[in-house]
Amino acid sequence: MKKIGLVYVKGAVPGFEDFGKLPTDLVKSNGLVNGLKASEELDALIIPGGTILESEDISCELASEIKQIAKDGKPIVGVCAGFQLLANQTDIGRKSEVPIIKEGLGLIDIDFSPLISSDRVKAKVYDNSFITKGQNEDVTGFHTHTYGKAEGDAKPLFYSQIQRMNYGDVNKKSEYNIFSGACNDEGNVIGTMIHNILDENPIIRNNFLDYIDASSEDIENISSKNKEVKAKINKDLGVNSGYKIETLAEPFLKYKNNGKGPKFLMIGSNGSDSGKTFILTGLAGALRKRGLKVALMKVGPDARDIVPGLYLTNGKMEDYGSIKIGHLGWMDIKLAIDKLNKSDYDIVLIEGVMSVFTG
Repeated sequence: MKKIGLVYVKGAVPGFEDFGKLPTDLVKSNGLVNGLKASEELDALIIPGGTILESEDISCELASEIKQIAKDGKPIVGVCAGFQLLANQTDIGRKSEVPIIKEGLGLIDIDFSPLISSDRVKAKVYDNSFITKGQNEDVTGFHTHTYGKAEGDAKPLFYSQIQRMNYGDVNKKSEYNIFSGACNDEGNVIGTMIHNILDENPIIRNNFLDYIDASSEDIENISSKNKEVKAKINKDLGVNSGYKIETLAEPFLKYKNNGKGPKFLMIGSNGSDSGKTFILTGLAGALRKRGLKVALMKVGPDARDIVPGLYLTNGKMEDYGSIKIGHLGWMDIKLAIDKLNKSDYDIVLIEGVMSVFTG
């Protein structure tokens, strides 16, 4: 059976997206899979987003295994922080007078620096790697990053069209203006800032499977093993925290939706920097630990604010995670609530923006 690893370390967000329902095994910080080196055990590797570069969550052992997988010509896909890990370096000094440099693995010739983007996007495609073969139309997905300015000599794969950059509207005359994907010279090491790229674009996903020569039987086995991987992830609070999700306790049974849709709780305040994200994150973790399935949403376009909560819940960034205000954001509130009422979430936590009136 073909085996596709998903890096599972502190600082990663392995539940943030489904990655095409491809991962079959979790690769932990020691670089091992089932007691064997990842480079020997796996046919491919996916590196999720998170803060794995800023918080230095990649060990020497795991870094060595990633480099060996690349050297062996096997495919690696890094998304957002996974891309930054594969690149040369990232300047994380967004509020610093001098650059604060975090070194990557140098597998893709790209340097990153601060650029905030959190849009649903369409991206123009360049045929420079196996992953984009036959993808003649724009791909879709979403951005949610702080260090998204990519510059370098690597082969381009994607350029994303965005509405906002660093909290301001972009120049509407510029159709594709964010360099959002690249690969190494050999084309087997892929980096992209576009989340959901394997979930929303069937050709990209099928190219991945074709590259590892996955048969129809392999694909069935991958699907089955992926369900086991998702189940493992959903038992943990965060990643390697030592806390497991509890069976729902009696006092919390009253919050179960019983077919009536989830409960909704809005967290607002009278201004920015007042602790909304802190409160939402703590509530999300506490409720998830007790066995409730928690959805997180943000009023307005900056969906980055709910990422810490999704890290604790191992939850997915849904397509309704950002509630529209005017032309900004991802989905109208009514449509979002309609979708939530048909979901299996028990409770929805919504973070407001700027003031209680906006919320």
